[in-house]
Amino acid sequence: MSTFDNGVGRDEARAARQPCQPIVKDLSAADAVRAAELRHFSYITRSRWTDEDLHHTRTARPGTLSTADALCIAVAERHGLPVLTTDRAWSVIERLIGGFTAKTICIR
Repeated sequence: MSTFDNGVGRDEARAARQPCQPIVKDLSAADAVRAAELRHFSYITRSRWTDEDLHHTRTARPGTLSTADALCIAVAERHGLPVLTTDRAWSVIERLIGGFTAKTICIR
């Protein structure tokens, strides 16, 4: 019945995280390069955000991936793991840069 900010319900969020086990991995040089690439792509695509994107993410201005976000995605891509996020901007950035190779699941 309850939702996380009109996103998925509790049962859906629990089901989404069931196959996901938290992992701690060392960062590789390739992860750092991919993260820098993701951050760069998220930065240069800011001008392509639409009013609909801003409404979807509930923000007044286009977002970019933080270093932590980009590293999380890069490690998930390397290991073929899904990533849970509460940041709606990820879906916009993912669309604008042509996709991530890791599956991202927004739980909000």
